Amino acid sequence: MTIHITDIPNESFNHYKHVLHVDNEFALIEINKDNISDLSKFNYPYKAEAFTLCIVLKGWVKGKINSIEYNAIAPCIISIYPNQILQHDSNSEDFYIICIAFTKNFASNIASYSKNEILLLRFPRQDNISHHLSQETLTALLDYCAYIKKIIADTDNPFRIKSIQHLTVALFYSTVWKQISSYKKKRKDKSRLYYLRILRFGRKKLQKI
Repeated sequence: MTIHITDIPNESFNHYKHVLHVDNEFALIEINKDNISDLSKFNYPYKAEAFTLCIVLKGWVKGKINSIEYNAIAPCIISIYPNQILQHDSNSEDFYIICIAFTKNFASNIASYSKNEILLLRFPRQDNISHHLSQETLTALLDYCAYIKKIIADTDNPFRIKSIQHLTVALFYSTVWKQISSYKKKRKDKSRLYYLRILRFGRKKLQKI
């Protein structure tokens, strides 16, 4: 099964009560105690079509991305990329999440604004699936979502997508880059530590020969 942005609010997401979208390019999906039971509809593998950032605000969720199991505990963020195979397994009763989903075209336009720098400011794909959020980043993301809701609600504005694109770029440049840079530094330091351990182990082996 493939879920497209264009499916919102059609077949795939018509059971969600809290979905906001613009021009089949961008969507906000809230899942909380009011509609949390609907997650059971995704207890089977399906293919992601959109880029999606899932902000876990309360509780925990377990699932698989490309057959890799994860256990995401709030506050954290899960990055999902097109063509990945997803599956929801279980979640806590107080689970609350906001998903920011956007198309490849939306992402391409953001990249053109920022000269592709935005594409570099993202969590490594071949690492942990969920990433803990600092309070600063979490607050910025919640402010971003609140303002996005206002933009989406202004249906008379023909520049809603443009507004959201620029606001997204501003979010990355003002706050999110710090979180990702910090994570990448820790990841690099951890890799170096593993390398030094392997190097020491090799030296000890040589000394015994």
